[in-house]
Amino acid sequence: MPPKDVTPKSLKIAWIADPKKFGKKPGYPKPSLRDRLRHEAGWSFVRVSSKEICAGALRHGGYDLLVVPGGYAPNFAEALGEHGGRCIREFVSEGGGYLGICAGAYLGSMWGFELLPVEILDIDHWARGKTEDCRLCSTAAGVRVAGSVLPDIFSVRHANGPLFGILDDCVEPLLLFESDLRGQRGTYPALMRGSPACVAGPLGRGRVVLLSPHMEGSPAVADAFRSFVAWAAGGRMAIADLPPGVPQAVPQCVELGAAAGVASDVAVEVAEFTDIENGTDGEDTDMDVPSLVRLRSLAQFEQVLDEVDFEASEAGDLDFPPPPTPPPRLVLARSCSDGCSGQLREVSPADLEAFALKIQRAARTRVAPTGASERPAKVASKSSSAAAAATVANTVARRASSKPCASIDGPLLRRGGADYVCWLGGPILLTAPHSMKIMRGGGETGERMRAHKRERWTAEMALVLARRLHTRGVPASVMFWNRIAGPGRGRKDPNYLLPSQYPTSPWHCALHRWALWSGGLPIRAGGGARSTPLLHIDLHGKVSEKLHLDLGAASLEEVWPRADMPFVAALKSRFRTLLDQAMQECGVVSLTGKQIEVDVDPVLHGFWGENTVTTISHQTVQLGIPAVQFEMPPRLRERLVLDPALGTAFASAILDIYHNLVTPWWFERAQCSTPWPLVRQLQPELAGSVEEHSLEDVGFDEWAGKLLNELLEIERSTSEVQI
Repeated sequence: MPPKDVTPKSLKIAWIADPKKFGKKPGYPKPSLRDRLRHEAGWSFVRVSSKEICAGALRHGGYDLLVVPGGYAPNFAEALGEHGGRCIREFVSEGGGYLGICAGAYLGSMWGFELLPVEILDIDHWARGKTEDCRLCSTAAGVRVAGSVLPDIFSVRHANGPLFGILDDCVEPLLLFESDLRGQRGTYPALMRGSPACVAGPLGRGRVVLLSPHMEGSPAVADAFRSFVAWAAGGRMAIADLPPGVPQAVPQCVELGAAAGVASDVAVEVAEFTDIENGTDGEDTDMDVPSLVRLRSLAQFEQVLDEVDFEASEAGDLDFPPPPTPPPRLVLARSCSDGCSGQLREVSPADLEAFALKIQRAARTRVAPTGASERPAKVASKSSSAAAAATVANTVARRASSKPCASIDGPLLRRGGADYVCWLGGPILLTAPHSMKIMRGGGETGERMRAHKRERWTAEMALVLARRLHTRGVPASVMFWNRIAGPGRGRKDPNYLLPSQYPTSPWHCALHRWALWSGGLPIRAGGGARSTPLLHIDLHGKVSEKLHLDLGAASLEEVWPRADMPFVAALKSRFRTLLDQAMQECGVVSLTGKQIEVDVDPVLHGFWGENTVTTISHQTVQLGIPAVQFEMPPRLRERLVLDPALGTAFASAILDIYHNLVTPWWFERAQCSTPWPLVRQLQPELAGSVEEHSLEDVGFDEWAGKLLNELLEIERSTSEVQI
């Protein structure tokens, strides 16, 4: 991070106040921010409203920097909305600056408008306390920005500011916490000391500084605070300093030449595509950086093709899919990772090979299995397979019938016990592959080994939904990790497996066991289908509190032939309709009070790409079984576990789709001449390696209920950092 001119003669700064506190709460805002920037530095300091920001005031007003001070983060988020967030992102990416203090720091993180790749640690315990003596220490990056005016150790006011978790090495900490506030009773996890108190990094041509404590309130460090402000505002001044030979088109561009009929001179603005990470130690979060980059690059490339195909198809000069062409030539540029200097560096092919991740460079194409016909298969009506469906209903009902329940002595989850918990006796499979801290990458993947944190409430959701389905007459299979099993670094992430790793993964083997439980997939020889329709729902959590449940069905869209796309489209549409209705009726809203809805075309879509690692839902789709992935924000997950009405509504939606869409399609599809949409055969030898829990002497509801209570008790007493 080269030193910059930290005392520009003139800066034009916009700031926004908490709309619910400004003019209503006595003493808000404190005068210290105005004193530091206007009175002492002589900079222009203009208040703008959320409406003005949404109308483009930042981009058209000649501002160098936006400051979002303290307040209550949800108030800012509600007033600005998604459109206001986009306006701020555009302002910064085009060369502006952003300084977020306390509430404004929350807003600039992945929790808010995603200006920097930093998460908020332990957000459930955000109210860690207020103090006038919060001790901070400087870092080497902080000294490079502020110079000698930044003390080694100093104290400032802190008022429930965020704890940051850095997700990408383009972000650097400028200050670290020396204090450790743990709530009024001192019971919160000890995460504060040593964590970043101030972080800085680039967004396109601009810069972002997120400051958790109120450094502006301490005159003793006023010069250092203004240095941080000036650095953030320096994005516009740094563009002329680009090194020779580096492309100056900003946002950073990826030129995609000769790909799927796209002209070689087409340039696409994809700033997020260039968030390449070359490996850091430590734990990762909801999606570790290499995985997130892999997915975002793939999704962005697909977005480019969609736009080009749409325009060309209207003109009548391009068939879909495009004809095969040589792989695209990539020219990548990214902001420097060694200090967020505002400069760009070129990423050469050799650099790409050196990175731990392998970004997907080819467009996703829909390739039918060998021999599959392109004759469209309609979504079946109920009447077309009524007899077969009735038989299945009777079979399922018998399996769901209650057994006399014996009491369960002792805990079911034991330290030193099996790594996973599974029961595979039902046609609807609910999995929670990130219900325990596990390892991802390493070995055959060619990537560094890294940890993926536990996704809170996912195992509990699987049990809640399974019990609801059971009471409605359809037994559900469940699989999740035993979170107290003890050390086990060799556990592989089921959502990140290469095909060569399938035989050693109990999760993949469980898919074979579950499918074979029904008698296998439909076999037409000898008189038609003889199996039970299956449906797999994979449950996940995401850090973001955005207003969506991400419904990932990309594996179905990418792996299955076109003949089955009407069914896939109907599956996505029906899930969106029923789950939206369930969340609306139960009042499921975000932190800002907005209705959470289903997104059927999200970035987190469950498909890493071709000839690479696979998610568990992708593995199921390869076996010819419909599977979708749910990515849910924390509030929705917690509500689903603790609110019986919401759990029942979700289970009813799943049951409706299983009975009225999956089952008729399954039997109609079995009667078609088109081969079954599978690319991998079921293997009994894999199925035999899975250890199921025995329910011989106990009913499913009692077994699942006891497991749920044990997990909830563990959750109440744990200090584990989770997603």
